[in-house]
Amino acid sequence: MRQKEAAAQFRRQVCRKLYKLASCKEFVFHDGPEEGHWMRRKVASVATRLHTAVSNLESAILLILGRPGSGKSYLVSAALSEVTKTFGKGAITKQSSQGNGNSGTNYEWHVQTITLETYNHRDELRCLRHLMTVIERMVGVNATRGGVLSIQEMQERVVHCLRLLKESRIYLIIVIEGVDVLTKGRNDCSESTGSHERRQGLLYFLGNLIGSLEVVLSLICVTPDVRTTERLEKRVRSRFMHESVHCEGTETIEQVIKDGNLSVMGPDVEIAVNEDAKALLGEELVCGTSVTRLVAATCAQLPDDAIEELGDGRVRLSPGALSSALRDTKGINWAELVIRQLGLPEHYVLVALTRLHCHGTNPITLIDVEADLQEMTQYFPRERQTIPQFQGLQRVFLRLIGLGLVEWVNLEHNWVGCSEPRSIVSDLHGTNAPCRFPQYRMYLKMDHGDQLPTHLTAWLQLAKQGLPTDISEVWNPTPQEASKEGYFYRNDKKPWEYLGYNHTRPVVSMKVVTKGEPVATEDALVCIRRYLAEHRKRTEDTNSMDEDNSGTIPKVVENTKTTPLSPEAEEWHRRVERLRAFSVDKPSTSQTEENRIRFLEAVEDYIVSTSQLS
Repeated sequence: MRQKEAAAQFRRQVCRKLYKLASCKEFVFHDGPEEGHWMRRKVASVATRLHTAVSNLESAILLILGRPGSGKSYLVSAALSEVTKTFGKGAITKQSSQGNGNSGTNYEWHVQTITLETYNHRDELRCLRHLMTVIERMVGVNATRGGVLSIQEMQERVVHCLRLLKESRIYLIIVIEGVDVLTKGRNDCSESTGSHERRQGLLYFLGNLIGSLEVVLSLICVTPDVRTTERLEKRVRSRFMHESVHCEGTETIEQVIKDGNLSVMGPDVEIAVNEDAKALLGEELVCGTSVTRLVAATCAQLPDDAIEELGDGRVRLSPGALSSALRDTKGINWAELVIRQLGLPEHYVLVALTRLHCHGTNPITLIDVEADLQEMTQYFPRERQTIPQFQGLQRVFLRLIGLGLVEWVNLEHNWVGCSEPRSIVSDLHGTNAPCRFPQYRMYLKMDHGDQLPTHLTAWLQLAKQGLPTDISEVWNPTPQEASKEGYFYRNDKKPWEYLGYNHTRPVVSMKVVTKGEPVATEDALVCIRRYLAEHRKRTEDTNSMDEDNSGTIPKVVENTKTTPLSPEAEEWHRRVERLRAFSVDKPSTSQTEENRIRFLEAVEDYIVSTSQLS
């Protein structure tokens, strides 16, 4: 009985600690972190580095890393506040005190900050235009000019304004929130370089400014993605000489597993870590995940027999139970569990947010959500009365914010006042405040069952047309549909993917060949190689006989002496034969046949590279 009471008390303490961590109350609210908190050391370190850069009139690049909710925005805001206290009213720097030829002349320098929120812009061109507009407004330059500006013209105007700022003794600090967006293509979350090279053009331009002697500025890049620097192109990486700051209380795995550091409740809880748990924590630490929160969530799910009472309010946790619960916690998707418990009004908002994300709308506000729902009523006029009024949408929207499913974009920045516009300060209900739904891809793939009515399910499925899909999500066309669509090869996609002329609808991919239950990879490879060999043989025979080919692929020769195939391989053979039918009722099939062969060759290379078959 005492063990159950001790376990229940321990869980209540962990839940309170977990809520405190999840809401970031430990360093955001009131007067900031408590004395001795690790965030104070981080703020002092970043503020000292910025103070040194401003004092010496040198340029610097700081990269702030950390998982979402770890306090990156607060770290930047607090450090900028410390620097502003020194240079806000004007301060004499070391370089300016030497004068520029006028002996005995001191110059006071001021600090100004600009925040670029990449999540609010569709591409780097709009980020550059926003930067140009803010700098021109800061300098007081007349920005009236007709026509559309090119990238080079906008860059020249930015450089001109930066020169004027230096002449006015103003040191500029540019904060880029979500710099990882500039290293990726749209809807691209891979580890390779972004598919759009110009996406990194803004970083290349700012990197050149950092190395220039004509301007003085510092760059602070904030990102939750630790692989951001790996995706930088060579031209950008050579100019992006940065200093990394990890926004976490612990830096290495040795500090994590040290006695007293791993416990979220202090010295009253003894947590022993075995090798399995140590490996799991090491993986999370490398990925920038808050280990403290992971351990707290794990402790909240421990069974009663895993908690041993030691007396005097002290407890000990079983290493084996901790390792098992830690592995289970990493696989839990809390967002899906919360979504399962939501009502219909909440789903209206989430469906609209998912559609807006899929269509690439930026920034997304509550007004955009209402506009999307009003557009739905044009297709489903009978459901007009089922949509909540705008006041009801506001309450539902704020409830989703409180649950953590929907996030404000840079709430901490808007709080401190380092960003333009300060939407949260003047809009307490969040009508015009930018937001995002991070789990929109998961929401799109979920099987909602009876949670959504028919019209809302159909409206949600239309959003898939704006998303590039992977191998497991393709459209299987009939021969007639395929002959009408036409095919071509996209070099900027994976080698086994084909897309239709509309650039949004996947037409042929590896799923068309498999189309059903997975089969043995070796049998698939045998079937594809036989098909390609027969095609090459037919091509050689056609060239030697100099006959006019109609463009259709002849049937496979039945009397070919080969080893018998398994039933799975025969099924693959029939599916490859199905590709022949794509040339039915099509006037010209030479290009279709060529693309089909290139597709099968790409599938062959993919199977060999992934399955280690020769």
